[in-house]
Amino acid sequence: MQAFRDTDAALTQRGVGIAQSPAETVAIARAKLSALAVKAQETHVNQPGRSNANVLQTHQPTRLMWEPADPAITPTETTCLGKTTPQPALNEVRLWYVQARDIGHSDHYLKRIEEVGKALAQTQQPLSEKALQAMARDQAQWIAQVETVVDQAQTILACKGQPMAGGTFYCGKQCCLFAREGLFAATAPSRGVQPTEGDRQQLPTEMLAWERGVILKVEQGTIDSKTTRITNADVARFERFAQRLQLAATNHASIAGHER
Repeated sequence: MQAFRDTDAALTQRGVGIAQSPAETVAIARAKLSALAVKAQETHVNQPGRSNANVLQTHQPTRLMWEPADPAITPTETTCLGKTTPQPALNEVRLWYVQARDIGHSDHYLKRIEEVGKALAQTQQPLSEKALQAMARDQAQWIAQVETVVDQAQTILACKGQPMAGGTFYCGKQCCLFAREGLFAATAPSRGVQPTEGDRQQLPTEMLAWERGVILKVEQGTIDSKTTRITNADVARFERFAQRLQLAATNHASIAGHER
């Protein structure tokens, strides 16, 4: 029972920061998430010869509910009372586009972000309040989406992972996972971001074979937004796999209980 509780506690540890400092306007989203921020801890896995039923408990990821983003994002809008709203840099608008795409927004919505970015690049036209609010919502939803995948990936590693390179490693057809103290990463074949030299030094060689790209990287509890490319399809895929493992562990525990 102690091993069960220790592992369950380990599975609840997550990192939800973001590596790139966005404009001050997205601080609204980060403030809502601050209560969830915790330091990433080393993933614990079952010892050889021990049943997975002793180390796995159904774990529901933290869910954040957000209002639907308003598709009517206008590039200009006069601020009230002459107050100046802090504006994001162009690279932050580009990052917004990537994150909005990854959480599943429509082509029409993405086109509006493109127009906002062009207006900012060509004429230094500031973003409207609606655009800033939509940007904050999308970033917060993206962070929550990444956090959900990290939750499910930790469950997968706890059940299927093997010791490697000072951490825990698992590789399947869809992706490979690796976790050690202060680092969590995932790669996928024929997609993601090309690994850097630093990635090659940090990650097991098997993770980067067969043209696998990095789709998730969390260091010291902070999401690397330049590297992470988690989509809503990834969320569904990870959840299905983790649920199958949880069901198998539950059935195993039930059978073991009857045998006793």
